[in-house]
Amino acid sequence: MKKLASYILEVVILSLLMSLPPLFVWIDFTILNINVSEWSLTELTQELALLASFGILFVKTYKNSQKSGFLTLLMGLFLVMFIREGDYFWDKIMRGLWTILAIVTFFITVYFAYKQRETIFPSLSTYWNTRGFGYLMMGLLMVLLFSRIFGTGSLWRVILKENYMGDFKTAVQEGLELLGYLLLFYGVVSISKSSQIEGQPKD
Repeated sequence: MKKLASYILEVVILSLLMSLPPLFVWIDFTILNINVSEWSLTELTQELALLASFGILFVKTYKNSQKSGFLTLLMGLFLVMFIREGDYFWDKIMRGLWTILAIVTFFITVYFAYKQRETIFPSLSTYWNTRGFGYLMMGLLMVLLFSRIFGTGSLWRVILKENYMGDFKTAVQEGLELLGYLLLFYGVVSISKSSQIEGQPKD
């Protein structure tokens, strides 16, 4: 009964998360009237989800140094993605600054992960078997692959022809990206709470 309740709760949470992207895009276009710009609710929520995911993993790494190699790689990836998502703001400081920050972050991540390289693959195998890791991977693939393909302008030009509008393509792509980031965040929260990761038996 307890397991059934947890599954129902998970369905409810995922349903709520999946309802947010269309709602936020609608708010950006109708209430805020700023479309999906850098200051939009959609874009800012993407960055917040990435930053929150990074923060959760940072705390997890601090408390669980035995599995910190793989977590360090994940944190570095999320931080690079966060820097990339905020390129508009970094470029306000200096043009191309986001590229420099992303490269520096990448090499720092590789350095610290290499120092703990013996923990990378053992911890990966542990995380790989958790339910949350599946959501994390789905979120990543949606952000890095599906949203790019399904949100490409050439696809919607073919479909909409003379009715094509750039705002439509942007709304589709950014909405899918937000869904991906929310799934990623949910996956991070899930694996951070997994008892199996701490080396305890599952219920």
